[in-house]
Amino acid sequence: MTVATPAPPQRRTTPGRAVARGVADWVRVRALRDPFVLLVGLWAAYVLVLPPLVGRGASETALVFAIGIFFLSLLVRLVRTATKTRDRRAPLLLLAVGIALWGGGSAILNSAGDLTAVSFPAPGEALFLASYGGLFAFLLLDVPRRSLPPLGLGLETAVICGATACLAAFFVLTPLSVAFDRDGVPLLLALLYPMIDVVLAILVLAQLLLGQRDPSRRTVALVTGFLLLAVADSSFLVTLSSGTYVSSVTLDVLYGAGFGFVVTAALRRPAEMESVTRRDTRARTLVLAAAVALTALVLSPAG
Repeated sequence: MTVATPAPPQRRTTPGRAVARGVADWVRVRALRDPFVLLVGLWAAYVLVLPPLVGRGASETALVFAIGIFFLSLLVRLVRTATKTRDRRAPLLLLAVGIALWGGGSAILNSAGDLTAVSFPAPGEALFLASYGGLFAFLLLDVPRRSLPPLGLGLETAVICGATACLAAFFVLTPLSVAFDRDGVPLLLALLYPMIDVVLAILVLAQLLLGQRDPSRRTVALVTGFLLLAVADSSFLVTLSSGTYVSSVTLDVLYGAGFGFVVTAALRRPAEMESVTRRDTRARTLVLAAAVALTALVLSPAG
């Protein structure tokens, strides 16, 4: 006679345990795979949840941990994708190195506690500058190597990129230089950071016009990410007229969104591009070059 083994008692699920399990599943499935979902979640926790529960000092410490969690999630996604895609391993790892250097500089800066007491430039600025090397290397290796473009297309691309640089200097760098009345190294760095961000966006635009990138959401995301970084750097450095650092949640969100766009675009495999340049594409490029150059001449930025 076979005796049936009694089933183990079912563990009752309390409402609190169910909520905790749901939050854990959401973090594992959505937040760690989508940087924007994680960014919004961290922002909501810092702005809406923490202030009523903890003091200001603990809230600032939590912000440092939130920034670390966000950048760590970006690095984990880049490294995981790099290990699975051998042909894109080098550019993804270089981008990961650049973001890691930027995150290290941010950690050194925020470890000082009160940013208003830190003089600009801080020791962590060397890591910020070094991080751009990884970003440039990623953009240069992210496109397939091709033969040299025709001379006409190269000249049209030079016109567009030069005029775009003039417009960027007019809208981004001119207000910064007016508001920042200091000279020397602080002024140089204040102008250098947003200028590098704009150059990165212009590099993506040049690759698009030369037929090395496809006109897709991936390209738009790259340009958007670098422009958001330029806006964040400009807004952040405008406040340095006193010679110290001033930060805010808005700037942290801008930096997070900028890097989120760049990483999201980097994780997508670029489409295969045809090596032949079509005539209608050349015509659109010429019209765009003339329009951007004319706009730059009409505005005639000072200097």
